[in-house]
Amino acid sequence: VYLLYRKFLRMLHPLWPQSRLSPFRVWYTMPTIGFSALWQPDGMESFSWDVVRSFQWEKQHDEFLSVRLADEKRHRAEQIRAAMGIPQSDWFVCLHVREAGFLRDGERAAYRNASIHNYFKGMQLVTDAGGWVVRLGDPSMTPLPSMERVIDYPHTKFWCDLMDIYLVSECRFYLGTNSGPADVARLFQKAMVLTNITEWSKLFPARKGDLVIFKHLFSRSRNRFLSLSEISREPAGECQIFPHPGEDYVFSENTAEEIRDVIEEFLD
Repeated sequence: VYLLYRKFLRMLHPLWPQSRLSPFRVWYTMPTIGFSALWQPDGMESFSWDVVRSFQWEKQHDEFLSVRLADEKRHRAEQIRAAMGIPQSDWFVCLHVREAGFLRDGERAAYRNASIHNYFKGMQLVTDAGGWVVRLGDPSMTPLPSMERVIDYPHTKFWCDLMDIYLVSECRFYLGTNSGPADVARLFQKAMVLTNITEWSKLFPARKGDLVIFKHLFSRSRNRFLSLSEISREPAGECQIFPHPGEDYVFSENTAEEIRDVIEEFLD
């Protein structure tokens, strides 16, 4: 039944590509372990602020959790790291700038994408400071030009699931956009610099010291860009929430100078 349903949806897609039933819209689900316990702990049938306070979420959020790879996998990853040319004594930054290739989502999620070219000046800051930059992603990503101490990892023979996890777990800090690897960085409680963010209410810095800059939001009706203060007062569902902003709004990427500046601030 499932296979026939999928076949039907694939036939439907060319005729109605924006349909919520399209098999190409979202083909994965978010992890939901602990979901029911979070919203209905201990079988409670009604909401209670006392129960909420008993979880002490703020305290839990600030406590360090030792999340790490198994020793055997870590040893294997360190051997691959050496083959990549990054000495154990050197530090590196993981960079992921979302493009449409991995999920083949075309224009549907284009508002989350950004141009890797605007990150070159920021990457230069990292390498000038003595670090390496490891660009994450998959082979569909736009290839990088040859740059000293910059590894275009998805276009190397070392690209694999193990190194995806290992590199994020070992980076000095994570530099990226609103994309999946950022959640891995949060899991490992890495310092983060997030750029070209659109959902300001969802993706504020998770930990003290993290930095975020947002895409600029242009209002057609007012014929100008909105300030952060104005954006915070706009109807969230119209200006920033999935799948795309309302007709009045247009996102504009961070410039190369803005990205360089936020990296410089973080390094300082």
